[in-house]
This record gives sequence, structure tokens and C-alpha cells, in this order.
Amino acid sequence: MLNFTEISVKLADTVQLVATVLPENAYDKRVIWTTSDSDILVVENGIITPKKTGEATVTVTTIDGKYSATCTVVVFKCVYGDTNGDNTINAVDAVLLAQKLAGWDVDLDISAADCNGDGVVNAVDAVLLAQYLAGWDVVLG
Repeated sequence: MLNFTEISVKLADTVQLVATVLPENAYDKRVIWTTSDSDILVVENGIITPKKTGEATVTVTTIDGKYSATCTVVVFKCVYGDTNGDNTINAVDAVLLAQKLAGWDVDLDISAADCNGDGVVNAVDAVLLAQYLAGWDVVLG
């Protein structure tokens, strides 16, 4: 049994899958992790590390081979500027970023808020996002 059967993971992130071997008093709880496409992701001890966008299936199998479970993993690229994750860059994203920079406790995708991709979310990102929304010839990310 896995904690997820389907999951989406951002290219820059990692995610932990957890396998539960039942019954709880099973003699050998060791498992083997595999992926259907090692070009898209690698999995080691349940930790998924994306390598490129795409879809792969992670399989966990008990050491005796009798039981297995799978999780479909979709790896996607971050959309810079889309701070709320709705796949649209608009004024809502700019407002969320401004609120975050003002110290508000807002829920946003911090990696997408890094509009210039320098690893820091600051006023430069807010200005870049505003310029993008105003139609200026700027590139996000």
C-alpha cells in the first residue's frame, strides 16, 4: 500500500512515497522501488527525484515479490509567475506576490513567485511580473 496512487511533482522538487507493508507484524517488511522510466525520474527508498517532464509509474514490491503497489507520477515544469498554480498568469498572481512580500501569510508557490529564476523572491520579481502583465517584452524565469 502506498500513500499516493497518483501525484504531480514539480521538476525542481522531490517527493516521498511511503509504503506500508501489512500485516503490521509481517516478518520481512523490506521493499524494492522501481520506475517505469528512469529518464523521467529516479526513485530511491521512496524518494522521487524528477529528471525531466513526463509521466512514469513508480512500483514498490515486497522483497518476496508477492505484493506490489503503484503510483503514477506526472513531472511538470514550474510556470514562473503563476503563484497560485492555476496555470494562468494574471493580476491574482501579482497580488499574492505583493502580499507575500508585505509579510502576509498567503499560500503561494514560492518557486513560481521567483519570476527571474535567481533563487530569491523579492521586489525584483514583483516588478518583473507587473511588467509582464502590462505587456512589456520581458521573459519570466
